[in-house]
Amino acid sequence: GELGSINDITPNQHSTIYAMDRFATIKKEKIIDKLIDGTWFVMDRYILSNIIYTLAKLDYSNDQLLQISDFTKVPRDIKFLINNVLDLEYSLGIPAPNINFILNLSSEFSDKLRNDRKNKIDNSNSKDIHESNEEYLKKVNSMINIIQKFDFMHYGLDNNQFKNISIKCDNGKEILSKEEIHKMIIRKLIENGVK
Repeated sequence: GELGSINDITPNQHSTIYAMDRFATIKKEKIIDKLIDGTWFVMDRYILSNIIYTLAKLDYSNDQLLQISDFTKVPRDIKFLINNVLDLEYSLGIPAPNINFILNLSSEFSDKLRNDRKNKIDNSNSKDIHESNEEYLKKVNSMINIIQKFDFMHYGLDNNQFKNISIKCDNGKEILSKEEIHKMIIRKLIENGVK
């Protein structure tokens, strides 16, 4: 909230802030050198997250987003912004992911986790401007549903081949354990040739 309200930051400004944060982490932690040496990384909220949260800032209602049944029907400005975010991230030297895991939770469970989580800056119960905006969060979920249905390479939106793999993290009654989710991720990695 230090930069204003959720609408005071444009989608391009939003994506730049998160890309630069990622760039700083990759530089500081010498991640490129470690990748060259063969180290594997699992990153939380990587490039795909930037795309999803940036797209949710576009001027579409959640109802309009829910009408998009497949990626061939996605409006041009959404495709354009996806390309912009990818170009920005890659121009900074941020490595393309091999696989994106989209960890899905039913809204009742994600709402509960968000409401129970402490603020990571001051450990209070206050939520940041994004977490406290229900309409924005609905749009984020709609964007996740759109994005997880398509292959970036197939639609000419990325020069690097990477897959989006969805993992359902609840069974409708409760959130799966971290161990169960971990096993599903490992199984998907093996299925996709990672050993």
